[in-house]
Amino acid sequence: YAGLRLIDSRVEGYALQLLTVGYGGKIELTIGIRYDGEICGIKVDSHSETAGLGARLTEHSFLSQFRDLNVFSSVTLDRDAQFVQKVDAITSATITSQAVVRAVNGAIYIYGILES
Repeated sequence: YAGLRLIDSRVEGYALQLLTVGYGGKIELTIGIRYDGEICGIKVDSHSETAGLGARLTEHSFLSQFRDLNVFSSVTLDRDAQFVQKVDAITSATITSQAVVRAVNGAIYIYGILES
């Protein structure tokens, strides 16, 4: 699902609802992208990740890493990658972290389609 916010007939930003799969199953996220192409936030709508491990995906310390990333390059957990934006994985929850990164990259892709 993609929603948009209009102010005075101009697009102010998008709210994209995405579904990804983590270690424990489905993860539903809402990702906000401002008109300038920066991620303004991520909200975890639902998940079934392991308590104390993958469930930490809802913590501010993890989600805040995505704030202000731009949609002009992809996001990765790989510290050695070049020309991409890097975020840190949740300790002992790499599969969950990868699932969120996949969703963010999906939102970046969708944003590109909406803006073209």
